[in-house]
Amino acid sequence: MILAAVTAVVTLAALVVGAWAIETRLAALWRTEQRRHNARHRRSQSAPR
Repeated sequence: MILAAVTAVVTLAALVVGAWAIETRLAALWRTEQRRHNARHRRSQSAPR
């Protein structure tokens, strides 16, 4: 019984940590992509026609 409870807690903790890691990685990826897109947009705007 105790082993089952410990396994459940460990599994839940692993899920939470994995979800948090994926979330932070995706957020960082999205932020860099937005920055790149904004820079590209600004560059194309400032270029003489």
